[in-house]
Amino acid sequence: MGERTAFDAEVFMRDLASRLTSRIQLTTDELSTYVNAVDIAFGADIDYAQLHKIYASPEHVNDERRYSPAVCTGIDLRVVQGRAGLGQGVNVVRGAPKPVHADGDAQVHPAVQRILQKD
Repeated sequence: MGERTAFDAEVFMRDLASRLTSRIQLTTDELSTYVNAVDIAFGADIDYAQLHKIYASPEHVNDERRYSPAVCTGIDLRVVQGRAGLGQGVNVVRGAPKPVHADGDAQVHPAVQRILQKD
C-alpha cells in the first residue's frame, strides 16, 4: 500500500474512490496527509473522520513490562467532513497481515530431531 507519505496517501485514496459507486463513511488514523488526500480523491462526496487513540501506560510497570507498548484506553472520533460517526453498520477494513513463511515457526518433532542428529 506504500509508505505513509502524501504522495502514496493520494494514490491510495484516488484508487479507493475510483472503485466506489456511492457515498461512504471513511475513518482513518490521524496521519495528517490523509486529510488532503481524501479531499482530492473524494471532494465533498464523503463522510470522513479520523480516529484518535488514547494510550496510557500501566500504573505499576515492572522490569518485564517496561518496554511493552502502551495500552489503548479509549478512542476519540474527530469528524473532518460530512456526517461521519460511530454508528451501526460501520465496516472496518484493515491492511493485510504480513506474509508468514509456512514453515517459519514450525516445531521440530522428536522423529525429525533424530534424523537431523549427527552421529
